[in-house]
Amino acid sequence: MPVASELKKPVTTQAEELDLSKFIILDGRVNSYPDIYLAKKRTNFGSDWYNTHESIPKIDTTLYMESPIMLIDLISDLKSGKRLYDGNGDKISSRESEQILDEILGIRNPLRGEWLNASFELVKGHRLYIKSNHRFIDGKLIPGLNEPLEDCLMEDCYVDLLSANRQGLPTRKADNLVYYRHPRNGCVARFDAGSGGVDLNCDRDPQFSYPALGVRAAKK
Repeated sequence: MPVASELKKPVTTQAEELDLSKFIILDGRVNSYPDIYLAKKRTNFGSDWYNTHESIPKIDTTLYMESPIMLIDLISDLKSGKRLYDGNGDKISSRESEQILDEILGIRNPLRGEWLNASFELVKGHRLYIKSNHRFIDGKLIPGLNEPLEDCLMEDCYVDLLSANRQGLPTRKADNLVYYRHPRNGCVARFDAGSGGVDLNCDRDPQFSYPALGVRAAKK
């Protein structure tokens, strides 16, 4: 991870317009994603999964939808008490970290939901693949990564979210923590929390939308 002095070097005009104080620096994960800026708050509410992908680059062409493992790593960092920094290299207070975590996981109204950068497809009718790192190219949504699912739970159940593999899919059950709906063909991923609990859903309709459903933007 870059040191704070490096992070305070001048950034591009485009990044300054974004206000990097509204992002958290998230350390990269080998074979998953590089060091990134991940937004503290969700934006782009009320659109389906496809239109959300399309709308993010209109804010800044370098922004894209977070993947499941990015969100899970953010949750892990916030829970651990790890020293975190915003995009300008300034330390994030423990109070703000708690507020961000509560917004993601708090079991209360209103419902908070966010689309995740993962879709699922049966290949040759027998093996389920995960597609991620989607970007719009020449008006088409193209996945940057298309690979078989790694070992993960393939049943609907309560899970230990932090047991996720590098693709962001849980590998261990747990009691009454996060309810997980396993990947299905033709579906996409979403995370939400409300008065009824916390859910990682990999069985969502990509054309579904509702006002509280947004996205947490990522940026290299």
